[in-house]
Amino acid sequence: LHGWMTALDLPPVHLVGHSLGGQVVAEFARVYPACVARLVLAGATTGTGAGSARHIVGLAWDGLREPPSLFPTVLRAYMRAGVRRIIATDRAGDRDDTLATAAHLAMPMLIIRGECDGVVSSREAQRLLVAAPSARYVEIPGASHALQWSRPDAFVRAVNQFLAEDGETIPPASPDDST
Repeated sequence: LHGWMTALDLPPVHLVGHSLGGQVVAEFARVYPACVARLVLAGATTGTGAGSARHIVGLAWDGLREPPSLFPTVLRAYMRAGVRRIIATDRAGDRDDTLATAAHLAMPMLIIRGECDGVVSSREAQRLLVAAPSARYVEIPGASHALQWSRPDAFVRAVNQFLAEDGETIPPASPDDST
């Protein structure tokens, strides 16, 4: 990503990371802070020993709350990755300490979580908020772990409110985006 941004001579961008992707964009922001204007961590896992078993149970429990339209998308991604890669990625994420990473981030940050998230507990999200010096927290009522899928309009509103402070927004979700 950094090489691509450099090749295109892009100004600082807003990054959004969901779940383990929150760990990825936080680490990118730590290594390349001049490339990131604002950071959104949605249902972000934090590593710090949460454990693969906890995530598997959380994903299974959360799956009962997710819209059925999410399953084919997730299944295709998991099948493409394969069991070994999924386990290795989960273990790598578990070794990562996003709380420590967030403590070094100075750019404005939004931590957003679904109220019914079975993967990332409210306690885990609050620990991330405390660790991040420039963060604010939003919890979307009724949303599950894939809050951008289960409650796209509320997700876009929360992100837009955050980005509007920089004079930017993203387009609202279309009706096709919520299926």
